[in-house]
Amino acid sequence: MPTVQNAGIIFNPPNWRGQGGGTWTRGNASFSTFATYVGGTTDNRLTPFVNVGSFFSVDAVAQIKSSAPSGLFKDVGFTLSVANLFNRKPSAIRTSSPTDPAFDSTNYPTIGRFVSFSISKSL
Repeated sequence: MPTVQNAGIIFNPPNWRGQGGGTWTRGNASFSTFATYVGGTTDNRLTPFVNVGSFFSVDAVAQIKSSAPSGLFKDVGFTLSVANLFNRKPSAIRTSSPTDPAFDSTNYPTIGRFVSFSISKSL
């Protein structure tokens, strides 16, 4: 039976995907950043075939933990997270219906920048 090459075709895994990052810590504070790359694909659903661009995003997290030895703020942590820091959008694809997403929802994120803030306390 012949093999079919699906990698790199829209709605299938891209040929390239990668993620890397690092964390810097000093005392009670830390800062982490991660970069994600999703390679482009080919939209072969209609002729002519169309190349769909790649996607690159950066996420960041900052954390501070209280150094209070006792009291209300002992063991309290504050975290600020930003996903898709630069609000990158995936490349548009051809659609035949207004209800279909205008991007490859299998490979690319469905939301833009997302910011969250949390406070935690260990007991």
